[in-house]
Amino acid sequence: MADSERTEEDRGPDGKQIHSTPMHSQAPTQNEKLADWAASLDTEKRNAVSEYVEITKQDVDVAIQTLKECEWDLIEAVGEFFGETKGQQDQNDVDSSLPDIEPIHTSKMVIARRFRMKETSLHERVLFRTTRKNGKENPRSPRAAIIDTIAVFRDAPSTPGTSFDRFKEEVVDQWTREGCSKAFNKLRLHPMPTAFFDTMILATPVSVDEFTAGFDNNAILVVTKVMELLLGSRHLRPWCDVTECTMGDAEDEDIANEDCVWAPSYVIKFKNLVEEYDTRLIGHVEYLAGKSEALSEAYRLRQTAKWGSLRCVLGDLVQWMLMANLRYSFLVSSDEIIFLRIDIKEKKVGGKTVLFEPWLNYSEPMRITDAFDAGNGTITVRMALLHILWLVAQNEREDWSTPDETGNCLNYAVFTEEGEDWELRRPKIPEPSFFEERRVEL
Repeated sequence: MADSERTEEDRGPDGKQIHSTPMHSQAPTQNEKLADWAASLDTEKRNAVSEYVEITKQDVDVAIQTLKECEWDLIEAVGEFFGETKGQQDQNDVDSSLPDIEPIHTSKMVIARRFRMKETSLHERVLFRTTRKNGKENPRSPRAAIIDTIAVFRDAPSTPGTSFDRFKEEVVDQWTREGCSKAFNKLRLHPMPTAFFDTMILATPVSVDEFTAGFDNNAILVVTKVMELLLGSRHLRPWCDVTECTMGDAEDEDIANEDCVWAPSYVIKFKNLVEEYDTRLIGHVEYLAGKSEALSEAYRLRQTAKWGSLRCVLGDLVQWMLMANLRYSFLVSSDEIIFLRIDIKEKKVGGKTVLFEPWLNYSEPMRITDAFDAGNGTITVRMALLHILWLVAQNEREDWSTPDETGNCLNYAVFTEEGEDWELRRPKIPEPSFFEERRVEL
């Protein structure tokens, strides 16, 4: 007999039939509907629902609804729940003396009241649960990774002691802005590998390759990883059209020619949704025999053509910037780093451009072991690198690239004898405290 024709008989204590009514198939319950809908999800989404329920102890319907609102971003969904939990805490404290009343319909607000737990403990639970699953220990956030200092094997502990200048001031200003805080808040539950916090770079007179690899792993890799996470959070979309950030290889670039080699130590590429990866930043290691504070010495000799002066040290890197039409770069010695920017200026006669001149802007050298101390005006090398990555990730091409037309900038030079002081062939400009501005001398 079909289900629609089946009858159910209720009998009294005497066994007599009381009534007989047709029993139609019942409509599926809410739980059955939910189970069917969950079964239709792909494996990745089902795993996200399972993780959300396990971490927050929410019902499945709440998990699915929240994940849908967050476009199935598990980290963002859990973060939003924690944010609402914190937002309800004050009201919860006021109502703590009242008896809890179980509502008919569950909601995140009600569950937030039911599970009155400190936000920090919830964050720790998520971080440790995720990192344990990934085989890692002692998780830390991306923001903590950027603030973390780097130790050099031969060095004393990190010392916040370099002088304050406007480059560092701009980095600190960017770091403390509300927008930056919101962007990192999106990632506060994302665990970083513990290797990012156990940093040690070899720096001895014979270990240039080890130093280059160490700075690559402990500074460049960490910063590009955090930058890619920030781009993936969608918080930077109004200003950045790129979605990915990665490290490249100079040998894969088709930039060298018969007259100029192309061999920067570090190549950083960005990619948007429709184009291939393009190089937007380069860096190089000038080990300078492992001499301590070699860049500071070069900076002090910047007005001369002496051996070891800034003019000698920056030659190759500036040439590569001009070859690749890049505005920004950085140079690393065994214990210091300096950041560069090029501006192409036009000389006009009668409204017609007759000459292009490359002008180089450079920051004061900073130690790669500096700790973040806003009061003393020091920043970590990772903070400085992330700031440069932010500058080259902007939407407008002119923010990170020099003009296509640069004339004979690659051949631009003023020749002097060794040891002779050189001067610009025009009145000197005042020395700015943010990027020292000088004409490029190759």
